[in-house]
Amino acid sequence: TDLTIFSEHVTGSGFDQMSYVMDPDSVIWIRRVDGTLAACTYEREQEVIAWHRHELGGTATSVDSIVSISGVDGDEIYVSVARTIGGSTVKALEVLSAEFRDTTDKADGVFLDSAVTYSGSSTTTVSGLMHLEGQTVDFLSNGNVERGKVVTSGRVTLDRATTKAIIGLRYTTVIETTDIEAGARAGTGQSRPKKLSQ
Repeated sequence: TDLTIFSEHVTGSGFDQMSYVMDPDSVIWIRRVDGTLAACTYEREQEVIAWHRHELGGTATSVDSIVSISGVDGDEIYVSVARTIGGSTVKALEVLSAEFRDTTDKADGVFLDSAVTYSGSSTTTVSGLMHLEGQTVDFLSNGNVERGKVVTSGRVTLDRATTKAIIGLRYTTVIETTDIEAGARAGTGQSRPKKLSQ
């Protein structure tokens, strides 16, 4: 069965690498021939076949290769990524973080690309960011979002002291949900205006 027939805008001109993750969710990851990362959430029993594109943060970013391996909490996807940093191509091997769940502490949420985690004594300077030299990064510091710091000499200076920080490149998420069907007295609510209170 051609799973891409309704999603050619996601799969583009084709793909040359594929890797499958079964646990915790069934996802087929692909590397498009143009270096874009895409995936298909595939749950045939629930009739879910949902394609999604993943545009990574940074400048002139492309994916060189992908592979899945078994990890402690399920399968993990490793991605070889090339970015332009300081006029040169910098390559890094990155692993997609575990998905954020209801039980995950807010301060542990990783919603940045090429992210580095710091945990230790209270500090306003975090180092180990040579792979992001000259880049503008965002960070989650003790659960608080801060933005727009430039990495200089492999380090960034934070506005406030922190004991836990996640620092990386911002990316933009765009999601289109299915139409809301809450019902109405006169039948379907599909074409009617809706007000969401929470």
